Amino acid sequence: MPTRKSTKAQSLDGAIAAVQRMLLGDGPEAKNLLSDDEFDEIQRQHYGRIQAKSETVKGCFEAIEAFRTITGVTPISQATSEDCARFQDEAIKLPKNWRAPFKDEVRRQQRTMSGDLGLLSRQTVLKWSTALSAAFNRANANAGTKCIRNVVPPEKLLLKNPWDEVSWIEDKTPVKVRQFTPAELMSLVDHLEGSFPDVTLAPVAAKVFLWSYARRTEIAELKWSELRLVEDEIHFDIVGKWRVRKWFRIPTRLYEDLLALKVQDSPFVFAAYSDQIRSHHDTSARPNRASKIRLDFAPANFGEWLYHKISDWSKAQPDGTAFLHAFRKTGLQYAVDGEVTNKRVAADARVNVGVMTTHYTTEQERQLREKSNRTFERISRSLPDDVLIRYGYTP
Repeated sequence: MPTRKSTKAQSLDGAIAAVQRMLLGDGPEAKNLLSDDEFDEIQRQHYGRIQAKSETVKGCFEAIEAFRTITGVTPISQATSEDCARFQDEAIKLPKNWRAPFKDEVRRQQRTMSGDLGLLSRQTVLKWSTALSAAFNRANANAGTKCIRNVVPPEKLLLKNPWDEVSWIEDKTPVKVRQFTPAELMSLVDHLEGSFPDVTLAPVAAKVFLWSYARRTEIAELKWSELRLVEDEIHFDIVGKWRVRKWFRIPTRLYEDLLALKVQDSPFVFAAYSDQIRSHHDTSARPNRASKIRLDFAPANFGEWLYHKISDWSKAQPDGTAFLHAFRKTGLQYAVDGEVTNKRVAADARVNVGVMTTHYTTEQERQLREKSNRTFERISRSLPDDVLIRYGYTP
């Protein structure tokens, strides 16, 4: 494992590299330098080829911009391993709002005193470093299939990845897995129904999150075209992060609740959010907010609204703050627990396999259905009956 150089040595190497870049800028070698625009275009071409989600693309360019800003290296293709090490060392010293510092000194002091103004976490810096290492490999001619070719002339591609020569920082902070207890699952539905009576889709969406063990974007963007009705089962066929396809099954009564919310001429399952949130604001103490709600449904806005409402509710819970992602952790935990209690659930899920294969689905879809059924059964075997009934399942 390579070791870090001293701060003085890193500074000297950085100065030498800067001089080299300056000299190359006036010579014929500059024609073969990979510019920042070309480096970025390689990333865009890669994400276009794999049809990546917008948040994945955003995360990559966020890391690239952070590297350019913190190190000052331009073009980024000329970064050395010393620049990469310096990026990590300096990034973990920056405040969380380093890109948009407070203009109001009083507000900054208030945030500092309350403990809200912290430093960038090592986890964030490691996430950026991982994204940067992958980005450099896409521009590295010696990275094999990871290199994205036919975007820039071959002579402009890098010959190595500077991140391969860096001893990365470590994050040994214990990870606390925040999940919802059965009591919290009941309390959350009570809260959403009581605090937002006009937004009837809020508790329904929360129930879908539990059964789907999916991410926020995946449920906010859920479409009716993804619905799969197979015999008496209700599944949704979605493509999530990293283009991973999966089915998830929901109970019949929950499906009926979704049908009651259906908006004609809209492909989205939760399209009723726009009208319901406007109605909520009309009857609230601040009705002027209703005019600020866009008429057409925006999945990202719905997902963000539910994210904040669940976060606000969770602050009063004994286990502390939780976010929408806790539903994913909870659903998967109950799925694991259910598998332990019933090791034969996979066999039980094979309902009319011959009929399914012949008349309904392809081999791949049958496998997806079986996985969906297994997880559905595991969750239903792990939750108390009162929670199951509240979340649309009839024991």
